[in-house]
Amino acid sequence: MAKGQTGPRQILGSGRSTGYPFRKGATRGALKSRTLKSATFARTLPGAPDGEYVVIQYETAFENKAAAVETITPMLDKDGSWRISGYYIK
Repeated sequence: MAKGQTGPRQILGSGRSTGYPFRKGATRGALKSRTLKSATFARTLPGAPDGEYVVIQYETAFENKAAAVETITPMLDKDGSWRISGYYIK
């Protein structure tokens, strides 16, 4: 990775984000724990253009949702930067 480029580790940091909830009105509460479940490289994803993706899943616990799976999908952009193309909680 060239200087100034952002990779998946920089996007996700230490996994201790304080930005929850992301959307107005979400009721998950504060983040309690997050454990990496999997990280898988993919060139194709359903409903998305072909490219370079990393599908990252975490087992997560929030204050008001004890068991959740977060899926974060960064995509390598044409300028060499990784950008979040999807974020989902189940």
